[in-house]
Amino acid sequence: MRSVRTLLGVTVVLLSATIIAGQQADPSLLKATFGKLPVYFIENRGVYPDEVAYYVQGADKTLLFTPEGITFRLQGKGRAWVVKLEFVDANTDVVPRGEDRQKAVFSYFSGPEKDWRTGLSTYARIVYEDLWPGIDLVYRGTVNRLKYDFVVKPGADPGRIKLRYCGAIGIKTTTTGALGIETPEGGFEDAPPEAWQEADSGRRAVDVGFVLHAEQFGFRIGEYDRTKPLVIDPAILVYCGYIGGSGRDGGQGIAVDGAGNAYVTGLTGSAPGPQTFPVKVGPDLTYNGASHDAFVAKVNAQGTELVYCGYIGGGAYEIACDVAVDGAGNALVTG
Repeated sequence: MRSVRTLLGVTVVLLSATIIAGQQADPSLLKATFGKLPVYFIENRGVYPDEVAYYVQGADKTLLFTPEGITFRLQGKGRAWVVKLEFVDANTDVVPRGEDRQKAVFSYFSGPEKDWRTGLSTYARIVYEDLWPGIDLVYRGTVNRLKYDFVVKPGADPGRIKLRYCGAIGIKTTTTGALGIETPEGGFEDAPPEAWQEADSGRRAVDVGFVLHAEQFGFRIGEYDRTKPLVIDPAILVYCGYIGGSGRDGGQGIAVDGAGNAYVTGLTGSAPGPQTFPVKVGPDLTYNGASHDAFVAKVNAQGTELVYCGYIGGGAYEIACDVAVDGAGNALVTG
Protein backbone atom coordinates (compact mmCIF):
# COMPACT_ATOMS: atom_id res chain seq x y z
CA MET A 1 0.00 0.00 0.00
CA ARG A 2 2.97 2.33 0.26
CA SER A 3 2.95 3.12 -3.44
CA VAL A 4 -0.63 4.34 -3.50
CA ARG A 5 0.15 6.80 -0.72
CA THR A 6 3.15 8.12 -2.61
CA LEU A 7 1.73 8.74 -6.07
CA LEU A 8 -1.79 9.08 -7.39
CA GLY A 9 -2.44 7.70 -10.88
CA VAL A 10 -3.93 4.82 -12.73
CA THR A 11 -0.74 2.78 -12.95
CA VAL A 12 -0.41 2.92 -9.19
CA VAL A 13 -4.07 2.01 -8.74
CA LEU A 14 -3.61 -1.05 -10.95
CA LEU A 15 -0.39 -2.05 -9.23
CA SER A 16 -1.91 -1.71 -5.76
CA ALA A 17 -5.07 -3.60 -6.76
CA THR A 18 -2.95 -6.44 -8.09
CA ILE A 19 -0.96 -6.58 -4.86
CA ILE A 20 -4.17 -6.68 -2.80
CA ALA A 21 -5.43 -9.55 -4.94
CA GLY A 22 -2.31 -11.47 -3.96
CA GLN A 23 -0.80 -11.46 -7.44
CA GLN A 24 2.56 -10.22 -8.64
CA ALA A 25 2.31 -7.08 -10.77
CA ASP A 26 4.03 -7.09 -14.17
CA PRO A 27 5.68 -3.65 -14.58
CA SER A 28 6.09 -4.10 -18.34
CA LEU A 29 2.37 -4.85 -18.68
CA LEU A 30 1.42 -1.80 -16.63
CA LYS A 31 3.73 0.40 -18.70
CA ALA A 32 2.28 -0.90 -21.95
CA THR A 33 -1.28 -0.43 -20.72
CA PHE A 34 -0.73 3.11 -19.45
CA GLY A 35 0.06 4.57 -22.87
CA LYS A 36 -3.18 3.20 -24.29
CA LEU A 37 -5.51 4.62 -21.65
CA PRO A 38 -7.93 7.26 -22.97
CA VAL A 39 -7.83 10.95 -22.22
CA TYR A 40 -11.11 12.34 -20.89
CA PHE A 41 -12.47 15.68 -22.10
CA ILE A 42 -14.79 16.68 -19.26
CA GLU A 43 -17.79 18.86 -19.98
CA ASN A 44 -17.84 22.11 -18.05
CA ARG A 45 -21.18 22.53 -16.36
CA GLY A 46 -20.53 25.25 -13.80
CA VAL A 47 -17.14 23.99 -12.65
CA TYR A 48 -15.33 26.76 -14.55
CA PRO A 49 -16.79 29.99 -15.98
CA ASP A 50 -19.13 29.54 -18.96
CA GLU A 51 -16.47 30.47 -21.52
CA VAL A 52 -14.84 27.08 -20.86
CA ALA A 53 -16.59 24.31 -22.80
CA TYR A 54 -14.41 21.30 -21.79
CA TYR A 55 -11.29 20.66 -19.78
CA VAL A 56 -8.56 18.06 -19.28
CA GLN A 57 -6.81 17.60 -15.93
CA GLY A 58 -3.18 16.63 -16.46
CA ALA A 59 -0.36 15.86 -14.08
CA ASP A 60 1.80 18.67 -15.46
CA LYS A 61 -0.77 20.65 -17.46
CA THR A 62 -4.42 21.57 -17.21
CA LEU A 63 -6.08 22.31 -20.56
CA LEU A 64 -9.19 24.48 -20.85
CA PHE A 65 -11.01 24.51 -24.20
CA THR A 66 -12.82 27.72 -25.16
CA PRO A 67 -14.20 29.03 -28.50
CA GLU A 68 -11.21 31.37 -28.82
CA GLY A 69 -8.52 28.77 -28.15
CA ILE A 70 -6.89 26.57 -25.53
CA THR A 71 -5.62 27.74 -22.13
CA PHE A 72 -2.68 25.76 -20.70
CA ARG A 73 -1.94 25.94 -17.00
CA LEU A 74 1.61 24.59 -16.69
CA GLN A 75 2.77 23.40 -13.28
CA GLY A 76 6.49 24.20 -12.96
CA LYS A 77 8.85 23.56 -10.07
CA GLY A 78 7.88 26.92 -8.61
CA ARG A 79 4.76 28.86 -9.52
CA ALA A 80 2.37 27.84 -12.27
CA TRP A 81 2.45 29.57 -15.65
CA VAL A 82 -0.38 30.23 -18.09
CA VAL A 83 -0.06 30.00 -21.87
CA LYS A 84 -2.91 30.43 -24.34
CA LEU A 85 -3.07 28.94 -27.83
CA GLU A 86 -5.11 31.32 -29.95
CA PHE A 87 -6.77 30.63 -33.29
CA VAL A 88 -5.69 33.46 -35.59
CA ASP A 89 -8.23 34.87 -38.09
CA ALA A 90 -10.54 31.96 -37.30
CA ASN A 91 -14.34 31.73 -37.27
CA THR A 92 -15.36 33.36 -33.97
CA ASP A 93 -18.78 31.66 -33.99
CA VAL A 94 -17.37 28.15 -33.61
CA VAL A 95 -18.14 26.38 -30.32
CA PRO A 96 -16.22 23.17 -29.50
CA ARG A 97 -18.32 20.04 -29.49
CA GLY A 98 -17.72 16.79 -27.62
CA GLU A 99 -17.95 13.54 -29.59
CA ASP A 100 -17.81 9.83 -28.69
CA ARG A 101 -19.27 10.07 -25.19
CA GLN A 102 -17.47 7.87 -22.65
CA LYS A 103 -18.90 5.93 -19.69
CA ALA A 104 -16.88 7.85 -17.09
CA VAL A 105 -18.53 10.67 -15.13
CA PHE A 106 -17.10 13.29 -12.77
CA SER A 107 -18.89 14.79 -9.75
CA TYR A 108 -18.02 17.66 -7.41
CA PHE A 109 -19.72 17.58 -3.99
CA SER A 110 -17.96 20.76 -2.86
CA GLY A 111 -19.39 23.53 -0.73
CA PRO A 112 -23.16 24.00 -0.26
CA GLU A 113 -25.48 21.66 -2.14
CA LYS A 114 -26.50 24.39 -4.61
CA ASP A 115 -22.90 24.44 -5.85
CA TRP A 116 -22.62 20.69 -6.41
CA ARG A 117 -21.97 19.55 -9.97
CA THR A 118 -22.72 15.87 -10.51
CA GLY A 119 -22.60 13.42 -13.40
CA LEU A 120 -20.44 15.54 -15.70
CA SER A 121 -20.05 13.70 -19.00
CA THR A 122 -16.73 12.86 -20.63
CA TYR A 123 -15.83 12.58 -24.30
CA ALA A 124 -13.05 11.02 -26.37
CA ARG A 125 -12.86 13.87 -28.88
CA ILE A 126 -13.39 17.63 -29.10
CA VAL A 127 -14.29 19.07 -32.51
CA TYR A 128 -14.04 22.68 -33.71
CA GLU A 129 -16.03 22.44 -36.96
CA ASP A 130 -15.15 24.85 -39.81
CA LEU A 131 -12.74 26.75 -37.59
CA TRP A 132 -11.30 28.09 -40.81
CA PRO A 133 -13.21 27.75 -44.12
CA GLY A 134 -13.39 24.05 -44.88
CA ILE A 135 -11.04 23.12 -42.01
CA ASP A 136 -12.00 21.27 -38.80
CA LEU A 137 -9.82 20.99 -35.69
CA VAL A 138 -10.16 17.73 -33.74
CA TYR A 139 -8.53 16.98 -30.34
CA ARG A 140 -8.16 13.33 -29.23
CA GLY A 141 -5.48 11.08 -27.74
CA THR A 142 -4.35 9.07 -24.74
CA VAL A 143 -3.26 9.98 -21.22
CA ASN A 144 0.28 10.84 -22.35
CA ARG A 145 -0.18 12.10 -25.89
CA LEU A 146 -2.83 14.63 -26.91
CA LYS A 147 -3.19 14.79 -30.69
CA TYR A 148 -4.84 17.59 -32.61
CA ASP A 149 -5.88 16.93 -36.21
CA PHE A 150 -6.56 19.59 -38.81
CA VAL A 151 -8.98 18.03 -41.30
CA VAL A 152 -8.69 19.99 -44.54
CA LYS A 153 -11.65 19.34 -46.82
CA PRO A 154 -11.29 19.18 -50.64
CA GLY A 155 -10.63 22.64 -52.06
CA ALA A 156 -9.87 24.27 -48.67
CA ASP A 157 -6.59 26.13 -48.14
CA PRO A 158 -4.33 24.73 -45.35
CA GLY A 159 -2.44 28.04 -45.49
CA ARG A 160 -5.37 29.57 -43.58
CA ILE A 161 -4.32 27.65 -40.45
CA LYS A 162 -2.58 30.13 -38.16
CA LEU A 163 -2.05 29.78 -34.41
CA ARG A 164 -0.32 31.81 -31.71
CA TYR A 165 1.01 30.88 -28.25
CA CYS A 166 0.50 33.88 -25.95
CA GLY A 167 2.39 33.98 -22.67
CA ALA A 168 5.43 32.06 -23.92
CA ILE A 169 8.87 33.69 -23.79
CA GLY A 170 10.11 31.78 -26.80
CA ILE A 171 8.89 29.56 -29.64
CA LYS A 172 11.24 27.71 -31.96
CA THR A 173 11.47 24.68 -34.20
CA THR A 174 13.84 21.98 -32.97
CA THR A 175 16.32 19.83 -34.88
CA THR A 176 13.77 17.00 -34.84
CA GLY A 177 11.07 19.16 -36.41
CA ALA A 178 9.10 19.70 -33.20
CA LEU A 179 7.81 23.06 -32.02
CA GLY A 180 9.32 24.10 -28.68
CA ILE A 181 7.38 26.45 -26.39
CA GLU A 182 9.37 28.03 -23.56
CA THR A 183 8.16 29.70 -20.35
CA PRO A 184 9.98 30.85 -17.17
CA GLU A 185 8.60 27.74 -15.44
CA GLY A 186 9.67 25.23 -18.07
CA GLY A 187 8.38 24.34 -21.50
CA PHE A 188 6.71 21.72 -23.63
CA GLU A 189 6.75 20.56 -27.23
CA ASP A 190 4.36 20.02 -30.06
CA ALA A 191 5.69 16.85 -31.69
CA PRO A 192 6.74 16.92 -35.38
CA PRO A 193 3.55 16.90 -37.44
CA GLU A 194 2.49 14.20 -39.84
CA ALA A 195 0.13 14.59 -42.79
CA TRP A 196 -1.63 12.11 -45.01
CA GLN A 197 -4.44 11.39 -47.43
CA GLU A 198 -6.47 8.23 -47.84
CA ALA A 199 -5.96 6.50 -51.19
CA ASP A 200 -7.14 3.24 -52.76
CA SER A 201 -3.79 1.68 -51.83
CA GLY A 202 -4.05 2.91 -48.22
CA ARG A 203 -2.80 5.97 -46.37
CA ARG A 204 -0.38 8.11 -48.39
CA ALA A 205 2.03 10.36 -46.48
CA VAL A 206 2.30 14.05 -47.37
CA ASP A 207 5.38 16.14 -46.59
CA VAL A 208 4.68 18.61 -43.76
CA GLY A 209 6.49 20.78 -41.20
CA PHE A 210 5.98 23.68 -38.84
CA VAL A 211 6.47 27.20 -40.20
CA LEU A 212 7.04 30.19 -37.89
CA HIS A 213 5.82 33.69 -38.80
CA ALA A 214 6.94 36.06 -36.02
CA GLU A 215 4.71 35.06 -33.05
CA GLN A 216 2.45 32.87 -35.18
CA PHE A 217 2.91 29.43 -36.65
CA GLY A 218 1.33 27.30 -39.33
CA PHE A 219 2.31 24.41 -41.58
CA ARG A 220 4.41 23.91 -44.69
CA ILE A 221 2.62 21.36 -46.89
CA GLY A 222 4.14 19.41 -49.78
CA GLU A 223 2.33 18.29 -52.92
CA TYR A 224 -1.02 16.61 -52.34
CA ASP A 225 -4.30 15.88 -54.11
CA ARG A 226 -6.54 18.87 -53.49
CA THR A 227 -9.63 16.92 -54.56
CA LYS A 228 -9.35 14.70 -51.46
CA PRO A 229 -9.34 15.45 -47.70
CA LEU A 230 -5.96 16.15 -46.08
CA VAL A 231 -5.20 15.44 -42.42
CA ILE A 232 -2.42 17.33 -40.58
CA ASP A 233 -1.60 15.64 -37.29
CA PRO A 234 0.72 17.15 -34.62
CA ALA A 235 0.66 16.08 -30.95
CA ILE A 236 1.27 17.57 -27.48
CA LEU A 237 2.85 15.56 -24.67
CA VAL A 238 0.38 15.69 -21.78
CA TYR A 239 0.70 13.40 -18.78
CA CYS A 240 -2.75 12.79 -17.34
CA GLY A 241 -4.13 10.50 -14.69
CA TYR A 242 -7.66 9.37 -14.12
CA ILE A 243 -7.52 11.15 -10.78
CA GLY A 244 -5.92 14.40 -9.69
CA GLY A 245 -3.89 16.87 -11.68
CA SER A 246 -1.16 19.44 -11.18
CA GLY A 247 -1.80 20.09 -7.48
CA ARG A 248 -0.87 17.99 -4.44
CA ASP A 249 -2.60 14.61 -4.68
CA GLY A 250 -2.32 11.53 -2.49
CA GLY A 251 -3.99 8.15 -2.29
CA GLN A 252 -4.87 6.89 1.18
CA GLY A 253 -6.95 3.77 0.66
CA ILE A 254 -7.84 1.23 -1.99
CA ALA A 255 -10.34 -1.63 -2.30
CA VAL A 256 -11.29 -4.20 -4.93
CA ASP A 257 -14.79 -5.60 -5.48
CA GLY A 258 -15.75 -9.12 -6.51
CA ALA A 259 -15.51 -8.23 -10.21
CA GLY A 260 -11.97 -6.88 -9.88
CA ASN A 261 -12.87 -3.16 -10.13
CA ALA A 262 -10.51 -0.94 -8.12
CA TYR A 263 -11.69 1.84 -5.79
CA VAL A 264 -9.20 4.44 -4.56
CA THR A 265 -9.65 7.32 -2.17
CA GLY A 266 -7.52 10.11 -0.68
CA LEU A 267 -7.05 13.85 -1.07
CA THR A 268 -6.40 16.18 -3.97
CA GLY A 269 -5.37 19.80 -4.36
CA SER A 270 -6.25 19.68 -8.07
CA ALA A 271 -10.03 19.92 -7.97
CA PRO A 272 -10.93 22.80 -10.32
CA GLY A 273 -13.27 25.70 -9.78
CA PRO A 274 -14.00 29.24 -10.98
CA GLN A 275 -11.29 30.67 -8.76
CA THR A 276 -8.69 28.50 -10.55
CA PHE A 277 -9.50 29.68 -14.09
CA PRO A 278 -6.61 31.85 -15.28
CA VAL A 279 -7.86 34.74 -17.38
CA LYS A 280 -4.42 36.21 -18.10
CA VAL A 281 -1.26 34.70 -19.52
CA GLY A 282 1.95 34.64 -17.48
CA PRO A 283 2.29 33.67 -13.80
CA ASP A 284 -0.91 32.11 -12.47
CA LEU A 285 -2.18 34.27 -9.63
CA THR A 286 -5.58 32.56 -9.38
CA TYR A 287 -4.64 29.14 -8.01
CA ASN A 288 -5.62 28.49 -4.40
CA GLY A 289 -3.35 25.73 -3.19
CA ALA A 290 -4.59 25.86 0.42
CA SER A 291 -7.81 23.97 -0.27
CA HIS A 292 -7.84 20.18 -0.55
CA ASP A 293 -10.81 17.94 -1.24
CA ALA A 294 -11.41 14.27 -0.59
CA PHE A 295 -11.96 12.08 -3.62
CA VAL A 296 -13.16 8.59 -4.50
CA ALA A 297 -12.70 6.96 -7.89
CA LYS A 298 -13.55 3.65 -9.53
CA VAL A 299 -11.44 2.04 -12.27
CA ASN A 300 -12.63 -1.02 -14.19
CA ALA A 301 -11.00 -4.42 -13.68
CA GLN A 302 -9.04 -4.20 -16.93
CA GLY A 303 -7.53 -0.83 -15.99
CA THR A 304 -8.69 0.61 -19.30
CA GLU A 305 -11.52 2.87 -18.16
CA LEU A 306 -12.50 5.21 -15.39
CA VAL A 307 -16.04 4.47 -14.18
CA TYR A 308 -16.40 7.59 -12.04
CA CYS A 309 -14.46 10.14 -10.00
CA GLY A 310 -16.05 12.25 -7.26
CA TYR A 311 -14.65 15.15 -5.24
CA ILE A 312 -16.01 15.86 -1.75
CA GLY A 313 -15.26 18.92 0.37
CA GLY A 314 -15.65 22.59 1.09
CA GLY A 315 -13.38 25.59 1.24
CA ALA A 316 -10.80 24.23 3.67
CA TYR A 317 -8.97 20.90 3.97
CA GLU A 318 -10.69 17.54 3.59
CA ILE A 319 -9.12 14.09 3.32
CA ALA A 320 -10.56 10.61 2.82
CA CYS A 321 -8.61 7.98 4.75
CA ASP A 322 -10.06 4.64 3.66
CA VAL A 323 -12.61 3.01 1.37
CA ALA A 324 -14.65 -0.20 1.43
CA VAL A 325 -17.11 -1.69 -1.05
CA ASP A 326 -20.43 -3.33 -0.22
CA GLY A 327 -22.10 -6.21 -2.05
CA ALA A 328 -23.95 -3.83 -4.37
CA GLY A 329 -20.73 -2.12 -5.49
CA ASN A 330 -21.26 1.09 -3.47
CA ALA A 331 -18.09 2.76 -2.23
CA LEU A 332 -18.11 3.62 1.49
CA VAL A 333 -15.59 6.33 2.40
CA THR A 334 -14.36 7.60 5.75
CA GLY A 335 -12.14 10.57 6.55
